[in-house]
Amino acid sequence: NSNATGHFTVQASTSNVDGGLGGSTVTADITINAVADTPRVTNARTFANVQTSAGLVISRNAADGAEVTHFKITNITGGTLFQNNGTTPISSGAFITFAQANAGLKFTPTLNSLTTGRFTVQSSTSNIDSGIAGNSVTSSVFVALSKPAVTVPRSNSGQRPAISWVPVPVADSYEVWISNFSTNSSPFHQATTTETSYVPTVDLGIGRFQVWVRAKAGATVVSTWSQSDFFTIMAPVIANNPAAQQTTFRPTLTWNALPGAHHYDVWIDKISNTLSDNVSEIVRNTNVTSTSLTVSSDLPVGTYRVWVRGIALDNLPGVWSASVRFRIAVAPTISEGQNASFSRTPVIKWNPLPGANHYDVWIDNLSTGATQVVRNTNVTSTTYTGPDTLPFGNYRIWVRGITTAGEPTAWSTETKFSIVGAPTLIQGPGSTFDNTPTFAWNALAGAAKYEFFIQNLTTGATTLNPKNITSTQFTPTANLNDGPYRWWVRAETAQGLRSQWSAPMDVTIGGQTKLLTPSGPTSDTTPTFSWKGVNGAARYDLWVNKIGGQSQIIREQLFSATTTTHSPTTALGAGVYRAWIRAISSTGQIGLWSVPADFTIAANHERLDSPHLLPDTLATAAVQLTVFDPSPTERVSKDDGTIEPGQSVSDVVLAVETNAPTVSWRGLLHPPSMIHIDDAELDAVMADRASMHGLLEI
Repeated sequence: NSNATGHFTVQASTSNVDGGLGGSTVTADITINAVADTPRVTNARTFANVQTSAGLVISRNAADGAEVTHFKITNITGGTLFQNNGTTPISSGAFITFAQANAGLKFTPTLNSLTTGRFTVQSSTSNIDSGIAGNSVTSSVFVALSKPAVTVPRSNSGQRPAISWVPVPVADSYEVWISNFSTNSSPFHQATTTETSYVPTVDLGIGRFQVWVRAKAGATVVSTWSQSDFFTIMAPVIANNPAAQQTTFRPTLTWNALPGAHHYDVWIDKISNTLSDNVSEIVRNTNVTSTSLTVSSDLPVGTYRVWVRGIALDNLPGVWSASVRFRIAVAPTISEGQNASFSRTPVIKWNPLPGANHYDVWIDNLSTGATQVVRNTNVTSTTYTGPDTLPFGNYRIWVRGITTAGEPTAWSTETKFSIVGAPTLIQGPGSTFDNTPTFAWNALAGAAKYEFFIQNLTTGATTLNPKNITSTQFTPTANLNDGPYRWWVRAETAQGLRSQWSAPMDVTIGGQTKLLTPSGPTSDTTPTFSWKGVNGAARYDLWVNKIGGQSQIIREQLFSATTTTHSPTTALGAGVYRAWIRAISSTGQIGLWSVPADFTIAANHERLDSPHLLPDTLATAAVQLTVFDPSPTERVSKDDGTIEPGQSVSDVVLAVETNAPTVSWRGLLHPPSMIHIDDAELDAVMADRASMHGLLEI
């Protein structure tokens, strides 16, 4: 690599050995001219519209030395070439010194162009073309898109944060990449936009996120990804407004699903204008995995406030939702009194309400249309006993609870009841000779009319059943046949509500009375005979036989309408006796004989229940009879408005049946006069069918 001058000496010789040398020597000089070789140059990279900051260093060929003092620059394309200071331009065809070249050049790409910049370099031993030698070499400047600089708020309550970046020259679009660190999802969301900002088109939800952006020019040219930027989203849940008044003690609360929420935290407070009633976190559930929560235990009646927040998979909490309010306003459930019929005083019961301090009761009269006939706003128990002054009619009742703070619950379901007390019978003789007696009763408050019902107890047939009686008494317009009867009255409102039937009252037409005493065994030898008085009677006829002995041992005509007792003056001996009595009117009308009454006077040495006191003829004279016995208790409880008093559901009538219940009567079926006496009148009377009815009645 030396360009020093070369020398050599020449001397003639006659042979090829030194002995043949002769003459003088001559010296020849060789001058070596320096020749430049191909230089070396580095490439560079830059971004559009950005001057290079490194590269473009030109150096001598390894074979060259200091003789290469310059480099010629040619064929500059794609931009402008500058010396190392970045401001002194180098034009195409210019020579630069080795020092300038070796310091590194700068290149500024053509504005808004991604075209690769180029220039050619040749070595030279001078700053003129004659010093140029060696091959030329080309340097390339690669122009790329710059990466965006991203900005995003660190913490966001919204689920679609605005992501922005500095515009990148030449870029015509940008690609956005978002990763979710809470769920380790990458990419979690990708998008392309031509803007220099981006708002996600979907809710990202709560969590921790990282975002990158890169620029694009056309379909294939892209920048490198930007530096990542971190942010969090702590969006609130949107809680749905529950019904303002909840009709359950365990309401179900719902909210919209929050993207990114792994589970939810629910907080409920009880609030009141009474400080002592406030309860914080009456419900707190920090791990609700669905978008609803049904409270697991009964909440007392009152007002509540609820908040919900989402929790991400990595336990990052969102912000609390706006609070929503609801009120537990469960209505009481009436447990007793629904559709009940009360004779006088209604008693209504309901289930207690947790949290209720007292209750409000409201009653309307449906029959009259009057409202709030009862309004009690401070019932402190769960039972309401109404006044006994409510008129006969239909009613409806509501109940609601009231909290200590004065908050009312919903009203209970309307419950209807009736006051259906029965009329009280006050006039209807037990026995009378009057075939058109007057029947009377007390007025029932609320009644518009009455229904009268009388039944023949001998046949079971309905005798009279007039309706729409507007007074409180009834007199038959036609004679009633002689015999026993039972009668009732019930009331009816103008709207058709019927009361209960009254307690029955019996009446006997035709003057038949009934012996009351004596009865059964006795040790009294002068027993007192007593009987029911007969209306219209002027005197009574008493007949006593000793069974198996003397007939008419007593036969007394008792001439007193007011006396209904008689004691014999002569003692009766031990034995079994049978007695009858009948009434006779002032006009001479003779009533039916009473049902025979047997009694026993015991001897001093005999027990009162000794079978020796009963003659054999009587011991074998039992009969089996079916007894028609209308039960007022059963009639009232089963009366649907169509079954008449005295009728059973199957319309049973008096009958003799082989399988019927038995009633044993220790006595003959025929009157004693048919066996022992010849009194034709007595035979006719005592053989009367009514006498058989008398036997049945006992």
